[in-house]
Amino acid sequence: TLGEKTGAKPTALRAALQKLARDGAATRLGELWFASGVLDEARRKLQGHFATARSLTVIEFKALTGLARKQAVAMLEHFDALGLTRREGDARVLR
Repeated sequence: TLGEKTGAKPTALRAALQKLARDGAATRLGELWFASGVLDEARRKLQGHFATARSLTVIEFKALTGLARKQAVAMLEHFDALGLTRREGDARVLR
């Protein structure tokens, strides 16, 4: 975890992450935190994928972004909540 790697106390980490979120530099998706640049890049890759394809699976999104499954699912659910995509079975399609 970040706390183990940095030696920071949980309260200090929470405060720092909340400040990053308020400043727009980070976004919390469930229990995971992403730098805004990571989300922006994933969104660009997602939109690029849909330029030539009708749907996108979690496996394809993982390969496209290099994210772990848990991260990929959280991000895809975020894009669904934003109205960018919607889930159809095991895949996502553009709205």
